[in-house]
Amino acid sequence: TRRKPSGYPGYAFVANQEGEAVAAVDLTVFAVARHIRLAGRPTSVITHPRRSVVYALTPENGTVHEIRSDTLAFSRKVQVASSAISMRLSHDAEHLYVLCKEPRKLLRLAVEALRPDWQIVVPATPVDFDIDAQDQWIAISYGPAHILSLLQASATSAGQPIRTSGEIGTVRFQGDSRQLIAANLSERMLSIYQVASGRLIVNLPLAVRPDNLCFKSDGGELFVTGDGGDAVVVVFPY
Repeated sequence: TRRKPSGYPGYAFVANQEGEAVAAVDLTVFAVARHIRLAGRPTSVITHPRRSVVYALTPENGTVHEIRSDTLAFSRKVQVASSAISMRLSHDAEHLYVLCKEPRKLLRLAVEALRPDWQIVVPATPVDFDIDAQDQWIAISYGPAHILSLLQASATSAGQPIRTSGEIGTVRFQGDSRQLIAANLSERMLSIYQVASGRLIVNLPLAVRPDNLCFKSDGGELFVTGDGGDAVVVVFPY
């Protein structure tokens, strides 16, 4: 008798930096189906929830690559900067945001045309960014510059920077978009800001440096790991 597949239908797409490719893993047999070669070293991959495409970012050359998830073939690409940092898909899945290092800017691509339709210049070398669940607010951190930006998605500039007490790494909006959680790396704490006003609400000291943040699916708990201990810190952010 023929043995039934033990996995799940579909593919998982994995960024292979050393191989300068994205690996498509067949989940029905848990094996690599194809390596899709790219012109660069990808660091992140995003799957579109409605279109049969996957986006890969190669930061060293500031290029976004589009891959067909149905044919496992390269489709098209666009270079948006000399070097980039990270990318995020908007919650309505209509736009792809790319945080760029050189030149320093945040840029938005319309996924249909894969062409820029909005951008702002940022005041310092950025580290991380996030988009709120309503696609109305954007937060950008600048690490050693001890500042962050909170701006509306329709803004024409990054606005007046918010001064922070330490080096800010990861930034994440809460699910209701009312507050922003900023990982203060140098002081090992989470700083929570009111989004509408940019006002600091509270600093929460941690036992570890907040290098990695992960929300529970319902947003009710935040899990934090980092330098300083072999432990997971559980934060109730509301």
